[in-house]
Amino acid sequence: MRRRPFGRHGTAAGGGSDGPGSDGPGSRGGADGRGTDKGGTDGYDAQAAAAPRRVGGRVPGAGPADHRFGTVIAVGLTGDGRPHRSGAGTLLGALGLAGLAATGQTAILLALGLAAGAGLLAVLIAAPGAGALALIAMAQLDGVVEIANRASPVSLFKLLSAATLAALALLLARTKARTGRPAPSGPVVLSLFFALWVALTHFLSPMGAAGREQTIDLLSTLLLVPIIALSLGTARDLDRAVLILAASGAISALLVLLEAKGGIRLTPVIDAQDIADWRGEIRSSGGSAENPTTAAQLIAVSFMVAVVMALRDPARRWLWAALAGLCLMGLPLMGARSAILATGTGLALLAWRYRRHPRFPLAMAACVAGGLALLPFVPASLWERFDVLGDLFDGGNTSDRTLLRRISYNLIGLDLLSQNPVFGTGPGGFPQHYAGADYRWYPGRELMPRRLHNAYLEVAAETGLVGLGLFLGALGGAVTMALRAARGMGAAAARASALGHALVVFLVASLFMPNEDIKYLWILVALCAKAAWLARKDPA
Repeated sequence: MRRRPFGRHGTAAGGGSDGPGSDGPGSRGGADGRGTDKGGTDGYDAQAAAAPRRVGGRVPGAGPADHRFGTVIAVGLTGDGRPHRSGAGTLLGALGLAGLAATGQTAILLALGLAAGAGLLAVLIAAPGAGALALIAMAQLDGVVEIANRASPVSLFKLLSAATLAALALLLARTKARTGRPAPSGPVVLSLFFALWVALTHFLSPMGAAGREQTIDLLSTLLLVPIIALSLGTARDLDRAVLILAASGAISALLVLLEAKGGIRLTPVIDAQDIADWRGEIRSSGGSAENPTTAAQLIAVSFMVAVVMALRDPARRWLWAALAGLCLMGLPLMGARSAILATGTGLALLAWRYRRHPRFPLAMAACVAGGLALLPFVPASLWERFDVLGDLFDGGNTSDRTLLRRISYNLIGLDLLSQNPVFGTGPGGFPQHYAGADYRWYPGRELMPRRLHNAYLEVAAETGLVGLGLFLGALGGAVTMALRAARGMGAAAARASALGHALVVFLVASLFMPNEDIKYLWILVALCAKAAWLARKDPA
């Protein structure tokens, strides 16, 4: 896995998370169809006569379900219904000839790899949503995926992202009809403008190579927005995405339980310093390749999705409740204060929105009972982590250097923003300035470069107020659209509610970590926009 020069959340040597021991570096690696009218021919055959003619991008006599995203792509790829040469078939044939011509072992392996890639591309063309759903599943369970990555020369997530983008590009190039495709939503458009602004600030920045990797990581993460927006076009796709969000968090929480209570670790350690310990207690990242704090925030997102769906989906209430229970048992064992605070904020918002529901008192009683049942799972170190927060109100006299570092992060970020409020320092600029001589006397400061543990202030410091405005516009627009769509009573409103509340949880958590390049943030933005559009299109 390609690593950053100074880690995701810390130094080159590593570090902890948001606990009192350290700050914790992390590491991460890292279409709808447009139908085509080719026109007819002067000849006549039975097959052409039997094929339905497209009128204005629609097939006469077909119901609304026939014009879903996948159906439109299928019709678009076949034009007016007559058989024609397939670009994918031609490509497969060419690759087959290349494989036969290969004589050396390297050439054979290359031919097999190209053939597998062509097969994957064909699958994604036939089912565009499959690639996006797989990417959503891999986003939180990237620690599990790392097992396969170690046997592969290329990151599987990046490979699947590239294949999905290629499939979408082929579909868009070969089809013209816009049936079944939503107009670009505000959050999607703003996220794309934010990506352009990030690239611009990088080119204008004097950071050069020091910020190149951060820029590439952020831009590659932002690609998830158009991938999801173009790939997931039906209510069934979105329902699967919501289930994957909740289930992946439950799986990660189960791995936390196995490691914390049974001493069994099934996933590889990406960086030994990522699994930080404080006062003798190891902090697990579960199924994630992130540091324990970020991994806990991802599980908090999954928990909120499962809780809301348990309230809004009676048919599968016990499934959602079981997933939420697993997430809740694993969450405190990870020792992340920010994840606990964000989860509490999400639950408070949920309680406020449902305060007039006839079953609200029963739900509150269940929450209290669940909290009491959870107490045995709370390690003593987590209570100590919250206890040291009181030191901030005791003249700032604290042994927790994490708190001092966080104060310094924000003070330095504000100073950098004041120096260049329009373009900022450029992506990846904050860690270099943090380690510079100008800020060497700030409290808790360390010698090695570190990122600003506040996503909003880091975006402002590195891309200026323009970048911050685009960033907040995309996030705020996604939350607003989802929560407005959640006012209905159907399944579409339930999905929008779950995604909207989950994004709120992650936005609160981002006050304490540099989450602007975490995959889940932009996955949630795209899903919220898609859920709001589907709720308007088909509220059932």
